[in-house]
Amino acid sequence: IDHLLSIQDRETGAFGVTSAYGHGITTYALAECYGLTQDPALKRPVENGLSWILENQAPRSRTSRKSASCPACWDPIRGQFSRHHDAAHAACRCAAAW
Repeated sequence: IDHLLSIQDRETGAFGVTSAYGHGITTYALAECYGLTQDPALKRPVENGLSWILENQAPRSRTSRKSASCPACWDPIRGQFSRHHDAAHAACRCAAAW
């Protein structure tokens, strides 16, 4: 947990230079830790991670099977959907439930 917190940008919520999948799964891991421990020190990093996901959603497209409803699947660094589309849904469910 300490390592994940140490690599998160406190201003943007980003977890270093990573794919959207990497960011999503990291945010999900921290959210799980917060859910289990209710440690107040984890609340803000989880919120920042979720904010990054929501701010970096893919634009809506009628031609894409993958929609902006799954922001963790959009890789803003490469400007395309992640290869790990199905696995990234866990982070989206986390963001939607938060």
